Amino acid sequence: MKFINSLFIIVVFSLLVTGCAKSKEELGIENGYCKEDHTCNDGLICINDVCIEDKCLDINCIDNWMECNSKTGECTELKENHCVQQDDCKENEICTSEHTCMDKLLECNPKCNDSYEVCKENQCELREGHCILQSDCKENESCIKNECVDSSCGDNICNNNSEDPSSCHEDCNCLTIDNMCSHDQICDENILECVIVTDIGTLRHLESNLGDGEKGSYYHIEGIVEGIESNGFYIQSLNELGTTLSGIYVFYKNDPTPEKPEVEPIERGEHISVIGSAYNYFGLLELTKAVVEHKENVATNVLEYKNLLYDDLDNLEQYESLLVNIPTSIDLIVGETNEFDEAIITTSASGATIKVRKDIYDYGELTTGAHLNRLSGVLTFHFGEYKILPTIQDDIQVE
Repeated sequence: MKFINSLFIIVVFSLLVTGCAKSKEELGIENGYCKEDHTCNDGLICINDVCIEDKCLDINCIDNWMECNSKTGECTELKENHCVQQDDCKENEICTSEHTCMDKLLECNPKCNDSYEVCKENQCELREGHCILQSDCKENESCIKNECVDSSCGDNICNNNSEDPSSCHEDCNCLTIDNMCSHDQICDENILECVIVTDIGTLRHLESNLGDGEKGSYYHIEGIVEGIESNGFYIQSLNELGTTLSGIYVFYKNDPTPEKPEVEPIERGEHISVIGSAYNYFGLLELTKAVVEHKENVATNVLEYKNLLYDDLDNLEQYESLLVNIPTSIDLIVGETNEFDEAIITTSASGATIKVRKDIYDYGELTTGAHLNRLSGVLTFHFGEYKILPTIQDDIQVE
């Protein structure tokens, strides 16, 4: 009897197990149990060990900062550490423009300078009224200790926008003005200004976007005098590598004054040092408010002329304020003299004209129709066009 009962129990148990077991083919199907690895067939998702249709399969939530509800197919749940508004983040976090919650201490990298910068959307921005460079301030302000300060002398400060900085404060000197200078500038004691010490080529590059009538930075340059006129002179120098020659006009009147009754004249070929402010005068880049220092004897210096090629006549800006030779291959014919006492030279090759002025050297009267063996001089920009300024007798020779 015990044997029969035991056999009955075994049979019933076997039937129950067989009836409850699911075949592998039934796992992972829709509304069926999930597979042993908690996955389902394609297009289904395992939720509470049951495979249901994945309604998020073809849904891409906005910018991937929200999660899709697989049961409803709606993008309603924020991913971890993501946000839509500030309230979605913790108290010590900020909701960025990328919809991520970021620790306020890690918001900007590198960390902003709290004295004049503020962090906005993971970027350091200048606080209102603060600056790093002079260009960060308004025209009537100076950048002093990273603050834009009114340039008027009434503030009793030293500044580089005043016509006479020394009048702003009796103690104004380079010790008080030095904090205004950026990393590429030094304070010059002669003019109490922040100046950039460089070559003429670099100066021209830095001020290449200077608009007509606009002032640029102060510069300290050296070079050889090419020619002198009544209101200034032209100067040339090589760059630091000694590969490129550049020139610039210096607006400078070396007239005697009661304070300086005896002045040393500037001579052609002299090596001099110039400190002045860049200025665009009707298209001609020049240095104004110049302070000049004589450096060497004239006899030791050699001036260089640039030989213009025929193709260069359409791209003359690169030779502005340099001594140039007009190509001898071009037949140069003297034309009429205009009302400004400029000789008009015609080129037989193209019929183009070149105007020659007497600002530096008075070459006298040229005979109309004569041919020139040589035409050289400083290339200047005057009333909207490039013109030649002979500097010595040899610069202009008639056949």
